[in-house]
Amino acid sequence: MRKKKWLSALAAAAMMLTLIPISAFAQEAAPENTYDSISEYTAAVSTGELDGEDVYVTIDGKNFTEQDGFVVANTQNKENPPKLHLTLTGCTFTGNTAKDNSNPSFMYLSNCKELVIDDCTFTSAEGGQKYGINWNLVGVQDAAVKITNSTFEGTYTSNAIKLTQRGGEGDSKGANETFAGVPGTISSVEITGCTFSDSAKVAFGTQAKEVAFEGGTADVNVANLSTGSFPVTMSGNTAVTVSEQYLANQAGEPVETAIPAGTAVNKAADAAIAGSEAFPFTDINAYTAAVKMHGLDGKDVYVDIKGQEFSAENGTYFEVANTQSYANPPKLHLTLTGCTFTGNTANDTSNPSFMYLPNCQSLDIDGCTFTAVNNQKYGINWNLVGIQGATVSVKNSTFTGPFEKNALKLNQRNGEDDKATDVKGGNTTPASIASAVIEGCTFNDAVVSLGSQGKNENGTASPSTGAFPITIQNNKTDVEVEQAYMAAESEDIPSVTLEAGELLVKDADDTEVHTPVKVEAKAPTATKPGNIEYWYCTTCGKYYKDAALTQEIPESETIIAATGEEPSDPSTEDPTTEPEETPSTKPEENPDDTANSNPDSSSSTTPPQTGDNSNMAIWFVLLLASAGLAGTTFVVKKRSVR
Repeated sequence: MRKKKWLSALAAAAMMLTLIPISAFAQEAAPENTYDSISEYTAAVSTGELDGEDVYVTIDGKNFTEQDGFVVANTQNKENPPKLHLTLTGCTFTGNTAKDNSNPSFMYLSNCKELVIDDCTFTSAEGGQKYGINWNLVGVQDAAVKITNSTFEGTYTSNAIKLTQRGGEGDSKGANETFAGVPGTISSVEITGCTFSDSAKVAFGTQAKEVAFEGGTADVNVANLSTGSFPVTMSGNTAVTVSEQYLANQAGEPVETAIPAGTAVNKAADAAIAGSEAFPFTDINAYTAAVKMHGLDGKDVYVDIKGQEFSAENGTYFEVANTQSYANPPKLHLTLTGCTFTGNTANDTSNPSFMYLPNCQSLDIDGCTFTAVNNQKYGINWNLVGIQGATVSVKNSTFTGPFEKNALKLNQRNGEDDKATDVKGGNTTPASIASAVIEGCTFNDAVVSLGSQGKNENGTASPSTGAFPITIQNNKTDVEVEQAYMAAESEDIPSVTLEAGELLVKDADDTEVHTPVKVEAKAPTATKPGNIEYWYCTTCGKYYKDAALTQEIPESETIIAATGEEPSDPSTEDPTTEPEETPSTKPEENPDDTANSNPDSSSSTTPPQTGDNSNMAIWFVLLLASAGLAGTTFVVKKRSVR
């Protein structure tokens, strides 16, 4: 019996061993090509034996100064460079440890497949230095960067961290730079929990330079977009400025965004931080400068300006980049709140206006004041080109003229009947406005104009320029609304004048504007007809069943005929005739209470109640007590008889 038990235990142990992975019995094999010294790595790379190999360098707790240095082999000329996996933990770097007199930095990394830095401190040279970590990726793809809990102190004339991928489409380089290998690509960047000095910027990408890479083409007037097309996440850092150098052409300036302390940043590979919904431009000049470098082509770009004053006389202009010639214009989302505009703030001598908007995906204006000077031609001049599904909302604002043309012009271009040549080149896809609302505004000698006049062949009307839905309502003054899209070049423009508070609506497919008045429903009487609820347009004289004016009906369908039921005359009624019972408007009685509804009825079998039954529990207790007393009395009597 004992032998059987021993064999059973041995078998169970063997089964348990089979469940343990083999890796638990063997120490995980260390990767080949590992180093704990950057000088050893650099010496090994110089032999060429590591070309194309993954090479691992891990350094913990070391101090690096300009004297001993941190010189990493420059492999940017290699066709097949080694792939460096560099991990730095608890290290300190002081001054130009890269020993690069041209571009002083802590390190120059051209072939880093993976960079992990944690709890390190980087301090610039006493008089400052150009770069901190200078990452210029060439010939290595799908690289990853993770910099956490580290500190960047001192002064940097360019940046403390620079991350760029080189050799991509449209990339340009300096005349003296040489690169080889495949285009570098970064798959992820994380910068978390770091501390930055005031001058310690974080830079992404490379500004356009003089010449293209071998075999490629580059336009120095266009931003170097491919160099910064990688995803980035940042969180938990101190305040820091992000410089997106890949958005700048050769002549321009990098686009910079101040990131407040603790603010999270999430940049997609094909997106920008500057002008994103989370980090909108608050300066129209910064937006215009970025757009002119073509760094934001095709992107949704947000501009949010509050409480600013713009005046032509004072030279504070509101110049929006004219993108109507762009093949892929940026999509401007412009929000203006509580701003004032006086005179030709667009700084346009040909068509003086407050602003010219050819690429506005959304326009939201609230509580602004616009004042014309010298009978200027336009107010807000919206001439949409290359943008689809745009929206307009102008509310609670004041327009004071006179204007030579109009105070607010809304116009969509390149439709099938828009043959004018004033919109040249660029995106020829018909522009479209999805919705427009003008509400709660004050118009003093100021006109609203819809569409463009005479843009078809031979100057004939161009209805497509005004084929969008619009609602004008609850304005504080009368306002004239022009239908420019209905007029040929030589014709007078038809218009409708709305009184203060009056409603105007127009559907996208309708050339007519409507001024509907709601008529409330009225019940008919015996002698007078009533009507349904409906809307009547005072402009076209038509009747509609709905507020959107999509269901036109004839006037006859609005009428409900009189009932024709004459009221009875009490003087002609027979006094002996029993009056008809009037249906009760009271709710139905509970069926369970029908027995009590007529206590005097002879058909009732339920006797009338004679007392309060609301405390039955008390009566039941008293009954039991009485029974107990009776029993006690019976026992006592029986004993006494004995």
